[in-house]
Amino acid sequence: MSVSLSLYDVFSNIVPGFIYLFAINELLRAFGKSQANLLQASTSGQILFIILGAFVLGHLCTTFTYEGWYKLFVRRYDDKLALEKTISRFPELKINFKYMDSDLLLSIIQSRDKDVAARIEGYRANAIMMRNISFGLFLIGLVELTKFFINNV
Repeated sequence: MSVSLSLYDVFSNIVPGFIYLFAINELLRAFGKSQANLLQASTSGQILFIILGAFVLGHLCTTFTYEGWYKLFVRRYDDKLALEKTISRFPELKINFKYMDSDLLLSIIQSRDKDVAARIEGYRANAIMMRNISFGLFLIGLVELTKFFINNV
């Protein structure tokens, strides 16, 4: 098993992980269970622990946000529709693969042009990060709504 860990992969998990940590901390504070202030970490060990925790939490939530959150809003036939539009727009390319072969196409691109493959990976990492951030912000909204009802009831 090989693990690819690029700069894009790290930041696409750490940034949303911080949002998840903040949401969890705020939820615990709403119920009086946490007095931790993540922004007041004083030692490098605490900061490293928070960064590592954010990375792991962001990485764990990536699968859920793709399988649940992303598919809640995106139609599954978008890949097929995108390929059909590309074929109709550029018939001279003579594209001879199916929309399910996108991983195979990426492998071919990686073997022929490393720069294009790196840009594609950057876009994919940004998509992962934005998907995770949107779910994290949704969780923060739910936490704030919960705090509103707890404080006003």
